Amino acid sequence: PQKGASPEAVDQLALGLARLADVLRQQPGPCGGAPDLATRPGTGAAGGIGATAVALLGATLESGGELVYEAAGYDTRLVRCTHVLVAEGLMDGQTAHGKAPAVVAQHATRHGLPVAAVMGQPGPGLDQLVFLDDHEAARAPGAALPTAKEAAVELTAATERLAARWLP
Repeated sequence: PQKGASPEAVDQLALGLARLADVLRQQPGPCGGAPDLATRPGTGAAGGIGATAVALLGATLESGGELVYEAAGYDTRLVRCTHVLVAEGLMDGQTAHGKAPAVVAQHATRHGLPVAAVMGQPGPGLDQLVFLDDHEAARAPGAALPTAKEAAVELTAATERLAARWLP
């Protein structure tokens, strides 16, 4: 579901994406008529842009996190690291599915490096991020969104708390 959307909004978004999948199935194009657009991973992201690109343009979907990882040359950077810190505004179960912080953390774990995360807020499914050795949040789950100034102060404090217990 879309982060930040109410349950009612999630229902409306799901109906909209289902309608988009129906429309795309009827369109000519490389994948027009593809029956699995509604269930193919990644096609619902960004309001269905993935499904549209696959159906009308013949696009191939790839993990954005993996693309960022490779483009940034993280493999060569990780060999110089002793610890890895990742961050995300709302870290939850969706983070584990190809998002850049999870991709970096998973690669770091394969390199035998400890991984910690700092986040604005934890969300549902944070326990799915089994590759994290530690984490710290600036705000409690469900807390009101901070102003930019509050966020900066709170994230700095969260990072300091994490570093105090995690780094030698």
